[in-house]
Amino acid sequence: MSILIRSHTVSDFVTSRPSMRMLSNSSAASTTGIYTPEDMNTPNPSLASLVQSQPGGAAETLPHVDEAGAQTLIPADGTGQSPHLQNLARVLLFVPWCVTVGGAIVLFPSQLDRIVFRAGYIDPIAPGLRRFQFWHDMGPVYVKIFLAVLVAAWSLSIEWGAIVSALVAARFIYVWQWFAPQTCCLQERIGVCDMESLWLVVQEPDYLQQQLELAGITEEDFEETQPESGAGSEETQSENAAAPEGAGNDTEVSSEDCNGSL
Repeated sequence: MSILIRSHTVSDFVTSRPSMRMLSNSSAASTTGIYTPEDMNTPNPSLASLVQSQPGGAAETLPHVDEAGAQTLIPADGTGQSPHLQNLARVLLFVPWCVTVGGAIVLFPSQLDRIVFRAGYIDPIAPGLRRFQFWHDMGPVYVKIFLAVLVAAWSLSIEWGAIVSALVAARFIYVWQWFAPQTCCLQERIGVCDMESLWLVVQEPDYLQQQLELAGITEEDFEETQPESGAGSEETQSENAAAPEGAGNDTEVSSEDCNGSL
C-alpha cells in the first residue's frame, strides 16, 4: 500500500522539465515522496502535517465537534429494560409460580422460603403469627392449583398422568408420613417452621383462631393491622409474641428449624 503525498513542483525554463524538491522546512507546503510501509526509509507523514498543508488549516478541513456533545452517549433504542416488559413477564409467570408453590408444599416443603418469599411476588414475612396466617389462608389454594395441573396431565395422557401421579404420591409419602412437629414448644415456634405451619393447617384448622383469642385480638383487626418496619408497634409485637426471641426481624427460615424437613 502506498500513499501519494502532495508535492511542490518548480518548472525549469531551460529544460522545460518539472523537478521535485524535498523541503525540509516544516513551514513549507509539504514533503515530496511516496510513503510505502515496506520501505522504512520513506517519510512517514502525520495527519497534522497533511492538514496544515491544506489552505485554511485544520479549522476549515475538519468539522468542528463540541467536546460536551462528543462525550454524551445516546443510547440505542431498545437497549434498556422496559418496565412494561418486566410487568408482562411477571403476569405471564404468575400461574407457573403458583403451580411451583403448590408443588413445593407437597414435595419440597423445606424450600418454601426460597420459592415463595424470594421470587418477587410476595414480600418476605417475618416468622410469627402473621406468617402462620399466610399459610393458613393461601396454603390450600396453592395445593389445589397444583392438583389441578395433575388432573390436566391425566386428561392429556392417561399413561403419563399415572406415572406423574405415582411419583408425586411417593414423594409426598416420603416427606410427610413421618413428620411430627415439636409439640412440646409448638406455641413458641408458631410461624417459624413453614412445614409445621402447614401441618397445623391440616391437622388443626382452628389453631389460628385459638391463638388470636388467646392474644385478645379479633381476626378482623389482625388482618387490617399491617406490620411496621423496625421495632414495630406494641400491637405488632403482641401478635408475634408467640415467636422466639429475635424471630420478628429475621426473614431467614432455614430447614434446620423444621423437624424432619427434607
